[in-house]
Amino acid sequence: MDYERLAGCYAAVRAEARRRGLRVSLLEYLEPGPEFCRSEWKTVRHPEVAASVADAGGHLVPGVIDVTAPLAADTRRYAAYPGGIPAGLPAGDFVAAQPADFGLDGVLLGNQFGLIGFWHPDNAPPLTPGRSAGIERFFLRLREAMGERLVYWMDTHWRAEVERSAWGMTDTAYATLDAILVSTFAVPVERTEIVPNLLSKAALGGPRPLLGLDFVDPWYWYRTYLDDRRPGARRATPLETDCRPRRAPWRRAPGTGGGGRRHGRSPTARSSRARRGCGGGRTHVRTGVRG
Repeated sequence: MDYERLAGCYAAVRAEARRRGLRVSLLEYLEPGPEFCRSEWKTVRHPEVAASVADAGGHLVPGVIDVTAPLAADTRRYAAYPGGIPAGLPAGDFVAAQPADFGLDGVLLGNQFGLIGFWHPDNAPPLTPGRSAGIERFFLRLREAMGERLVYWMDTHWRAEVERSAWGMTDTAYATLDAILVSTFAVPVERTEIVPNLLSKAALGGPRPLLGLDFVDPWYWYRTYLDDRRPGARRATPLETDCRPRRAPWRRAPGTGGGGRRHGRSPTARSSRARRGCGGGRTHVRTGVRG
């Protein structure tokens, strides 16, 4: 896979969207770690900036980019650095400049890109003023490189105040984002963090919060399974909603016997309410699958 082939893929998607009259925005997904694809840039060419590890299905695998770490000199030609990478360039500067050449509508920064120590504050490295400044520099450089294009960021699963105090995220960095994907993957954290996290991101007042519902990922144990097996544990996270009850009286047809159903909601009415997630003025959003 190279830039030319990628450009052909993007052009094909845009052409099909035009044919169908659809408005499509294409975002380049940037993965900080080794989980979704092999990247020799991280593990072979520049392991000095990708020494942090990720839990890939129970195996700790190195290859997570630290945007604050300095790069070693590299004479290879890159889109953003045709003369090669100078020694000491912060990894975040390279990452920020490189996707600007894809010609897409923006980027999606996956898996808390920029904040190393995945998914739990105990995994974060010691926080120093220099690390926090380096993180902020990365987000500012990326915003400068992207201009008016979109920058979406997948968060740590934790509230903004935890991201500030443990990982070193800053308000200036948050302000560079167009949207934050509020992660609710049930492996790293308990479901009780979901609503507080969503509210904390909404309170930032800048980037648009996008709630990502949990999904089944077959190579992980699920907190959803573990939590539901504890005595008295709740099986769903209730989110208040504006679902108002709709009553649909149903009567037995004339001439039916006493075994018919009494007044109440018809099966159709009940299934309609279930599809809308309504039940007594509240809906339950499942964050996983029952074990």
